[in-house]
Amino acid sequence: MKIEQTLKQRGIMSPQMIQSMELLRMNTAELEEYLQQLAMENPVMELEPPKRETAEGRREAEEFCSRLRWLEDNDRQNLFYHRGDAEEDTADPLATATGRSGLEQDLYTYLAEQLRQGGGDIRAAKYIAACLDDRGWLPAPLGELAAESGIAEAELAEGLERVRSLDPAGVGATDLGDCLALQLERMGETGCACELARRFLDRLSRRSWRALSNELGVPEAEVKRAAELISRLDPHPCEGYKRQDAPVYVVPDVIVSVSGGELSVSVNSGALPRLRASQYYMRMMESGQDAEVAAYLEEKLRQFKNTAKAVAQRGSTLLACAESIARRQSEFFLGGTARLRPMTQADVAADLGVHASTVGRAVRDKYLGCRQGVFPMSYFFSCAVGEVGSRGACELLRELIEGEDKLRPMSDRELAEKLSAAGCEVSRRTVAKYRGQLCIPDASARKRG
Repeated sequence: MKIEQTLKQRGIMSPQMIQSMELLRMNTAELEEYLQQLAMENPVMELEPPKRETAEGRREAEEFCSRLRWLEDNDRQNLFYHRGDAEEDTADPLATATGRSGLEQDLYTYLAEQLRQGGGDIRAAKYIAACLDDRGWLPAPLGELAAESGIAEAELAEGLERVRSLDPAGVGATDLGDCLALQLERMGETGCACELARRFLDRLSRRSWRALSNELGVPEAEVKRAAELISRLDPHPCEGYKRQDAPVYVVPDVIVSVSGGELSVSVNSGALPRLRASQYYMRMMESGQDAEVAAYLEEKLRQFKNTAKAVAQRGSTLLACAESIARRQSEFFLGGTARLRPMTQADVAADLGVHASTVGRAVRDKYLGCRQGVFPMSYFFSCAVGEVGSRGACELLRELIEGEDKLRPMSDRELAEKLSAAGCEVSRRTVAKYRGQLCIPDASARKRG
């Protein structure tokens, strides 16, 4: 048996490298969740709210964050339109037909189905239904809702009354007393119970029968009967309906702004908490009173430093990728054209001197905000077609068709020749494919006259 020694080179990634790669792959929301979890496990690590930058290049990021906060704070109207778009997909016809309610439906869908069955103009009532909170109550005054929605207050009042007539009884109430009174009215109760529910719930809970009897001018036995009736009501009649979440707004990871005809790129630091070491545990570690505790804290301090370094490296890599994208697509960001130039992840990797897989991790699930809107960073990469990207070729094709003679529309071959003259070498079949993607019919279907 012969024993030999050989030398081999093997790349082994350290835990720090693995952590850096994982953090680079995360988007802003995932990274924030990761840091929150890590801070709970590591006593040395503390998170503080993002520090507002005063530099000129951060102004656009602050505007984006402010705009998102405004959208979330004023989400009643957005939720109304969001629910309206998804209404047909979420409706449960079986539940409506059988009168079944509960966890199978969210409250808004159940109310909207009832409104549609009732017919008539239901816009105001549907808006009221979209504004209800998790309890099924209306948390804002009608005047405020009228100002937000542009619907007349009188019309909203009619819509509210219509919602209050729907199932479950108690929906559309303004508070607990109103909710209970609505249920009593649905039961046909005409005695003092409704007034007790709306005005005297606190005194009712103290069982002040005689005082309530004198206040309402009814026998004490009648007050007790009403109290017994109210105690059997459901204070949370809308609790069994699942909640439909509000729209989630995308927070851009990087911002590209324009100032004086120059592009400025920054990482949206306002979306992430800042990391700092706990001074309390640092002093405890430096005191050295307990060797075992000091060793534990030293290990947690190393973990904190590695995480802080990985977060900083993620930010610098993301910024470098965004700067390369902005430089290569400068005409788009400056507003000179809506078309994107051909660009691949390998092109950006060459600019940065890294592997294309690093760029892939950096742009994965990340968003770029600019004055044109918020885009996935992957949006700016396309395969080359001549001197324009495939997306640019589609836009150019759309422009050619929109500007053609409608009496004699161009064939796919003629369109291919026009595109080639514009620096986009494509075949007739490619034109037909792009035309299909744009949902544009062929020349014979486009002909007019």
